[in-house]
Amino acid sequence: NDRLSSLSGYVRQVIPMTSNLDLLSEALFGLRTNGGSEYCGKVINTAVTDLAWSDNKEDLKIIFIAGNEAFNQGETTFQSACRFAKDENIYVNTIFCGDYNTGINSFWKEGALLTSGNYSNINHNQVTSYVQTPYDDEILKLNDELNDTYVYYGQEGKVAQQRMITQDNNAGVSSRGNKVERSVYKSSKNYKSKKWDLVEQAEAAPEMLEDLDDDEFEALELPIQYKGMDKQELQVAIHGKAKKRQKIQAEINQLKVKRETYLSSQKILKDNDLENAIISSLKSQAISRGFDVK
Repeated sequence: NDRLSSLSGYVRQVIPMTSNLDLLSEALFGLRTNGGSEYCGKVINTAVTDLAWSDNKEDLKIIFIAGNEAFNQGETTFQSACRFAKDENIYVNTIFCGDYNTGINSFWKEGALLTSGNYSNINHNQVTSYVQTPYDDEILKLNDELNDTYVYYGQEGKVAQQRMITQDNNAGVSSRGNKVERSVYKSSKNYKSKKWDLVEQAEAAPEMLEDLDDDEFEALELPIQYKGMDKQELQVAIHGKAKKRQKIQAEINQLKVKRETYLSSQKILKDNDLENAIISSLKSQAISRGFDVK
């Protein structure tokens, strides 16, 4: 982005590596651009250098880079950047937004091959297709009930819970299908809320609520409906929320299986979209490194 500092190569880190889905979603929906040059070499080099990569050589490390201009722009060559990534055991998967052969001629495929990564292209002007299933309405209804099982603690927790709801809404604005898939993800164990949600925190450390003294109880800064409770009443309430959440998650996961079966029966083609480009590369590289992919 030309409005960024030239000293950084017009590159900025929007968000560090994170497992926080809501924080990532907020950052992505907040992105704005007016176009500009695409310094792929600089971006790759910066990602390898500045991101907090794992030191474990057995971990799968991947950079996905997408764009619609030539891959060889900027002072940092893509060749040196991709070799640097390979030396660090990082795949670089390139996604050209446009014609397949145009991407090859503008070096996007060459960049991927330098790291044994994958090259693909997408039609970035194509609207993501949404196929409604008989299970979507119920999944969205259950997601609303799921949201009611979260109990924030602290001011940061209050902000985090509101962020979750906002990102639900953002997903719905993007497409109804996105909101359904987000709801399914939130019902899995991959969605983490322990840092702001007392229900998950207490589930991970049951003794937490038992060991609270009066000052610590007050310092939790819970929602107003919990402030008049004593410690025992709070434990009962949180336990009830946990039971309700487990029931809702189980119901969503049952509907997820039915939804996936329905979508498979519709023979929906996803050969030219971003989701397919990312997931197909991710699966093939994970399998080649010995990971179990379901």
